[in-house]
Amino acid sequence: MDTTEHITLQDLPYLKSPLSIFWEVSSKCNLNCLHCYTDSSKTKAIPDREYILTILSQIIEADVLALGFGGGEPLNLPYIHELIYIAETNGIKTSISTNGVIVNENTVKKLALSNLSIAQISIDGPEKIHDQLRGKGVFKKAIQCFKMVKSAGIETRAAMTVTKLNYQHIKETLDICFEAGADRFVTFRYVPEGRKNKELMLSIENLMAVTSELLQIEKDYPDTAVGFESLTFFPHLIDPLKLPYHKCNAGIDVVNIISNGDVTPCPHARDFVIGNIRNQTLQEIWNEWLNKVDTFHNPPNECLKIKCEFLPYCNGGCRGSGINENSVAQMDPYCWKINPHKLA
Repeated sequence: MDTTEHITLQDLPYLKSPLSIFWEVSSKCNLNCLHCYTDSSKTKAIPDREYILTILSQIIEADVLALGFGGGEPLNLPYIHELIYIAETNGIKTSISTNGVIVNENTVKKLALSNLSIAQISIDGPEKIHDQLRGKGVFKKAIQCFKMVKSAGIETRAAMTVTKLNYQHIKETLDICFEAGADRFVTFRYVPEGRKNKELMLSIENLMAVTSELLQIEKDYPDTAVGFESLTFFPHLIDPLKLPYHKCNAGIDVVNIISNGDVTPCPHARDFVIGNIRNQTLQEIWNEWLNKVDTFHNPPNECLKIKCEFLPYCNGGCRGSGINENSVAQMDPYCWKINPHKLA
């Protein structure tokens, strides 16, 4: 194990505001995906433009560095290009997470003119599996989206949420995405939020197999081409040299804004509401949260009991995955060092 000094954000003074924000600008979506963590739908309303602009002005005033637009499907907002342009003009690097279905040449042109930094397009497996999760015909439209966005000179990122249905198809999916023009391929572990489809949850044995494959993929591809979050895949439990490069940063340098105005430490801690932007300003919410953030990130008792050697590096893994029924952050239940039993 690398015993050199390991500096993380938690070791530094509190920030005056978050560095990055995930913003679910709308819960309206053109799809009804089985693994949606926001429970979006076609029937949800599109928020008022002036209300959204008010939030954006607060984000700009907070000197945020990066802003990710999500949903729902953010491209449902007819004024999304305006939001991106305003943010980029004010020095904020923007990204957008889309299913790619309603993207056309005109949409891509507007995204390019708005100076969008990154377009993240969801691809959750080869065609049959992707369409099983998201709907018939969605795969082909998403692949076409890659090609259009790439031709416009926008950085493209493929995002795969790893579930029980697709975990054996990671390498195949990666190759499909690179062939379509993706600049980068990232994977996320499925967390049963939103629709809470527990049938899609990985078992711990599944996760161990996935992590082993991701470590091999990382060796086979340049570091800039593939990525996965160490805190949710636990590579250090397979290779002790693959220590997490940071502890959970939920509420440390990032927050999540839900379409109803709720602010949470991250997208996976949706029930841990630290304020609502309809009632308070973003800065007020952040200032009050700084008095509670240590409680959210307290070292888990389970890790302390066994004196886990990885505790200084991972601090219990993804805290959003460890929220219990009392909304108290616990260790990530997928850590197979402490919980060797099946979850699904």
